[in-house]
Amino acid sequence: CFLQGCCGGWEVCIGDVCFTWPTQVVESIGDVAIFTLLVKWEKEGKRKGQLYPLFMLLYSSMRFLIEFLRATPKDWLFLSQGQWYAIGAIVTAFIWMSVMRRKEKFE
Repeated sequence: CFLQGCCGGWEVCIGDVCFTWPTQVVESIGDVAIFTLLVKWEKEGKRKGQLYPLFMLLYSSMRFLIEFLRATPKDWLFLSQGQWYAIGAIVTAFIWMSVMRRKEKFE
């Protein structure tokens, strides 16, 4: 799938030669960036209990954007099924983070 580009990706053309750039490469680069940010966040010790919702927010946002590059069907309101799942995870992460912040204020 990675070599044949059947899982989607965006088409890059240089002159008359076109190839599909696999989204797996883009996601891998994004995963390394997210990991780096999360390790830095954890070392600074900011806001205990918010590491996972922060991961959820960052990863879901990245997946939402990557889905625009994929050749997946955009079924409902011009978004793919993966994008709707990502929106749900983003909303959940925001709610989780706001609950944790309120909890910090009362402690």
